[in-house]
Amino acid sequence: MNVKKHYDKEAERYVEKFSRGLFGLIRKKEKEAVFELLDPQAEEEILDAGCGAGFYSVPLKNIGSKLFGVDISPKMIEKIKEFGIDARVCNIEEFELNEKYEKILCTGVLEFCDSPQSALNNLSKHLKEGGTIVILYPRLSLGGIIYKIYHLLFSRVSLKLFLLNDFDEMARAIGLSIDRVGRKNIISQVIRLKK
Repeated sequence: MNVKKHYDKEAERYVEKFSRGLFGLIRKKEKEAVFELLDPQAEEEILDAGCGAGFYSVPLKNIGSKLFGVDISPKMIEKIKEFGIDARVCNIEEFELNEKYEKILCTGVLEFCDSPQSALNNLSKHLKEGGTIVILYPRLSLGGIIYKIYHLLFSRVSLKLFLLNDFDEMARAIGLSIDRVGRKNIISQVIRLKK
């Protein structure tokens, strides 16, 4: 099963499914870490790259941020639009919005890309000078390996695991730098890149 098909299948109950139990606890901690580095403000324009059904976009909209979402899954885009958030079906590695943002949020996406470097390059093209990209990624750790096995068994989708050094190298290659390293948990880590 490819990534698009997997997330189309999960769209209807994705937020609910991963808001309970152990995954719910992990997602809650991830959201706190992401918001700490994103520091969202009212009226701020934010691109949610890999927006899914709105796990991050809906709370951002509720504080007054102006959101635009992109996601590879048409079903996820249908769900997020139910919350009044403008969004488009796009491949993160090659979309073009003819728009630049002060902040870009990219959570749980790069690990599914054929080329995470291409995706990061593309996000950088959509980032204003001095802007930031907040990324949540699965770490190469015991928890990350369990997460990878979970996806292989239940969604038949393979994903990549990263070290912080991977992002340092990818960022430097396109003129970005790691501005801040956020909290990590058993599976993931949050970082902020600056242009």
